[in-house]
Amino acid sequence: MRKIYETEEDRKNERRIVEEVLMEGEKALKMGYKHQIDFLVVDQQWRGKSVIEVKKRKGTFGKYPDVMLSLLKWNKGIEFKRNNRLDFLFVVEWDDGIFMHRYEDLIHYTIGMGGRTDRDDAQDIEPVVYVPNKKFTQMA
Repeated sequence: MRKIYETEEDRKNERRIVEEVLMEGEKALKMGYKHQIDFLVVDQQWRGKSVIEVKKRKGTFGKYPDVMLSLLKWNKGIEFKRNNRLDFLFVVEWDDGIFMHRYEDLIHYTIGMGGRTDRDDAQDIEPVVYVPNKKFTQMA
């Protein structure tokens, strides 16, 4: 079984970040690891509204031309959107703010290989999606 790198600090950061983008009356529920996506957002009647994948990155927004995310997580978010009519939001905190992308079927997204090399874990290099910076909105 693959090592899980997520720490308690990571979970606290995710919670803090997601709270910044919730609308009034919404609640973000942490989903289990098997769901591949971080949060299910529900309204006051506990009806699903969206799923959110949260990342915290070092540096400033625009450091790279786009933001990379695991294709596995990306495809899971799209599956939630298409099969359950939930919005799929990708939220990233950089040193200079929190930025959000709402998945849209009509946008062309680039797929490639990418990932981390600093942990000496071959499984960290995987298929990824590159979301253009111009498709993000600053939230905080």
